[in-house]
Amino acid sequence: MRFYEIVGDYLLNLPIVEQASKRSLVAQSISELSKQVIIHLIKLYKFDNPITDNKHGNDIDTWLGDIYDYKLKGNKYPSANDYYEWMYTYWIDDVSFVTRQARNLMKGKYAGAKVIRSDEDVHNIIKDIMNRVSVDMGNRQFNSIDDYI
Repeated sequence: MRFYEIVGDYLLNLPIVEQASKRSLVAQSISELSKQVIIHLIKLYKFDNPITDNKHGNDIDTWLGDIYDYKLKGNKYPSANDYYEWMYTYWIDDVSFVTRQARNLMKGKYAGAKVIRSDEDVHNIIKDIMNRVSVDMGNRQFNSIDDYI
């Protein structure tokens, strides 16, 4: 082993580096799962499709349950602000995300589906839901998406 490899391995095992990498991995994992949560919330609130609404709710619960179980270094859970940033602000900076996703859905399985809300309304609903979910997750009080939709 070369000297820089030994020093590099030592530095990677320092608590602060280990903690930072764990935090970034948790943030990345939560953000990846939350994209599907948001897309399914768009499906629920943008289109009239009661047949699949229950399935979407179950899928969302599964992903949010996985998100809820992630721990940071030292068996600590993310804060409400962390959850909100990683689940919501990572994907949605404005209504354009909802517009793009709705447009893509209408080109596929949702072609011809009845639109029941504007993109702006859907964006505001999702923002509110994700805020309340984040607060409850941060306080370790999250149970099910059914409490928010």
